[in-house]
Amino acid sequence: MPVLRQCLAIRDKNAPTNWRAFETRTLLGGALLYQKKYAEAQPLLRDGYLGLKQRVDQLPLDERSRMRDALGWLIELAEAWEDKEAAEKWRKEREGLGP
Repeated sequence: MPVLRQCLAIRDKNAPTNWRAFETRTLLGGALLYQKKYAEAQPLLRDGYLGLKQRVDQLPLDERSRMRDALGWLIELAEAWEDKEAAEKWRKEREGLGP
């Protein structure tokens, strides 16, 4: 995980609005989620997903699955926190992405 943190720091410094910076946020958030560091994971996953969503036109087609990954992690996080409303919100968002 130190590598992801370092990567995010570099991307935030050099290209903070590039989609890769938001992708890295989701990856770091996902890693923290699996370590059960929910409070630390939540803003990274949320901000990462929202940043990718805003830049969807910049994402290469083969990278658009990153949005689905981030939503899956947001759903897992909401379920871990027993937040049914948030889990349902993120499920609907994921359904809206299509197949």
